[in-house]
Amino acid sequence: MKSLILICILFVAIFTQNLFAFDMGSCTQCHGVNGESKYSLYPSLKGQKKTYLVKQLKDFKSGKRADQIMSSIAKTLSSKDIEKVSEFFSSK
Repeated sequence: MKSLILICILFVAIFTQNLFAFDMGSCTQCHGVNGESKYSLYPSLKGQKKTYLVKQLKDFKSGKRADQIMSSIAKTLSSKDIEKVSEFFSSK
């Protein structure tokens, strides 16, 4: 049941992200407020290097790296958003 709720929240975040300004909550829902995921399906990002996170998001966005959820989300991110997300998680 928790997984179904989480998936529904994620899809709402994906489809509304284009309508509103970027919201870090879209990332923290899966990867945790402090970058420590509570769900084994989603990796913890806390303390990852910013350059690594930027590269991964750009790879998801370009299709070089594929994941159904992350690729969909990354395609909606601007370069500024990618920098912002990467800075946030690398600073935790």
